[in-house]
Amino acid sequence: MNGGQVIEENKRLINGDQKKRLLTHTKGTVQGAFTGLVAGVMFGYFKSKNIYTTGFVGMLIGGVISNIMIGNFSK
Repeated sequence: MNGGQVIEENKRLINGDQKKRLLTHTKGTVQGAFTGLVAGVMFGYFKSKNIYTTGFVGMLIGGVISNIMIGNFSK
């Protein structure tokens, strides 16, 4: 990807509809990751597991699931 292509891609992303879609997608993914983080930490705490590991795994799972769901429902 050269500089001209990057500039054209940025111009296209700045367009209103695509920017709104990107912001909605990012916001939903971050919220899903945060929800997964909380669920993972709670699971690790109550099951006496490592809360950092379970929180990280929960964050990954929550982010991926919300990303997939937002992608399917926003079409």
